[in-house]
Amino acid sequence: MLVLLAACTRSGTPAVGAAALETVPATRQRLVVEVEATGVIRPIEAVEVRSKASGQIVALPVETGAIVRRGDLLVRIDPRDPQNRFDQARASLQAAEAAVQVAKTQADRNYTLLAKGVVTAPEVEQARLTLANAQAQLAAARTNLELATIALEDVTIRAPSDGIVIARNVSPGQVIASATNSPSGGTILMSLADLTAVYDSVLVNESDIGRIRPGQGVAVTADAYPGRTFRGTVTKVEPNATVQQSVTFFPVKIRLENTDGALMPGMNTDVSVLVAQEDDVLVVPVDAVRTTREAPTVAVALGLDPEAVRSLAQGNGRRPTAQGDSASGRPVAVGRADSAAGAGRAERRSGRGGRDGQPAANVRVRTAPTAAAAGRAERGGRGIVFVKTSAGLEPRVVTTGLRNYDVVEITGGLVAGEQVALVSGALLQQSRQRQQEQIRSRTSMPGMGGSGATGGGQGGGRRGGG
Repeated sequence: MLVLLAACTRSGTPAVGAAALETVPATRQRLVVEVEATGVIRPIEAVEVRSKASGQIVALPVETGAIVRRGDLLVRIDPRDPQNRFDQARASLQAAEAAVQVAKTQADRNYTLLAKGVVTAPEVEQARLTLANAQAQLAAARTNLELATIALEDVTIRAPSDGIVIARNVSPGQVIASATNSPSGGTILMSLADLTAVYDSVLVNESDIGRIRPGQGVAVTADAYPGRTFRGTVTKVEPNATVQQSVTFFPVKIRLENTDGALMPGMNTDVSVLVAQEDDVLVVPVDAVRTTREAPTVAVALGLDPEAVRSLAQGNGRRPTAQGDSASGRPVAVGRADSAAGAGRAERRSGRGGRDGQPAANVRVRTAPTAAAAGRAERGGRGIVFVKTSAGLEPRVVTTGLRNYDVVEITGGLVAGEQVALVSGALLQQSRQRQQEQIRSRTSMPGMGGSGATGGGQGGGRRGGG
């Protein structure tokens, strides 16, 4: 144990063996880039039905889920009060009409008598005034009757449009408040919506919102219908962001045709927005591509010279001298990548994870990748891969294009069939080795003199042996 500890102390963190390092070939395949999120089904236009009349509900013939047509009876309120006011207004109108007729006859008679000298001019003027007052009362009576007619009609609430009753908030016998006379806006009787088309309300991570545009095709799945995919279209990206658990999202509306009524308000959905797709492109796993900033750290884990790899990443092309392949001790060659091809085609990695049968918690983890997450090439389209050759591992600068959660398009610096290393395992092993070294340096082992000098440790070992 003393010999092993001394060896580890002298050599530092050992590199990962080539035999233990997993490699995969670069392949050509179809690459699909999608933005994934979750949403909730909402009606496109939900109408809140209120009553302009106050009173007690005496009829409520519809239930939640009922299909109604424009003009169908929804609610009837006790009509006795409005009916009485209507009858009174109609009687007042008849009396006003009679008063006008009498005043008009009297005025005509006074004009005739004035010509014969029987009545005086003031009497004629008084008759004209009486007629004018009667006509004014007639106009007021007509207005009152019209208002009473409207009030009588308001006790019968009918459907303003075709739709489905998605909510009913009142019951027969309940007394409701008028929507016109109540400061609160009155009682909401029920809500109607046309569900032949609905929209999916989706929250998209701000790292992905730049990829979303109106008109893009969307695939929507709902837990209520396993195996069925609904097709929709992005109609609107809301300009106002919402923050949930310190993560910024933007609401997006997606229109879905729903002629069979399968999608109902409140259903949870998984949404996949097609951003881009390419056929027959060269790809490698995201774990194989590292940014030029991460390259030196990966080089240490793989047993390469970090300074030489950093120099290569910066573009001066110096060949690094390896610390030696841990399995064979052979030097590692370095090749230059063709960084001109495909520059500028990089896409930022999506901030949300795909489903692939994984729970929602895994989606959130993908939304906020850590610094050690694999395959994050720079936005400029350059990255580092480590190619397995007959001489060992060869760090190589490559240019990248599209990417999704699994693979990255390589547009230059690599050919199909070349084996690239998956480096997350090496970094994980390196991290574990550092932790073990820290534990050894802080903890006194049996038969050893704690974390003191080597001589003290050996002396302690002899005392323990004694």
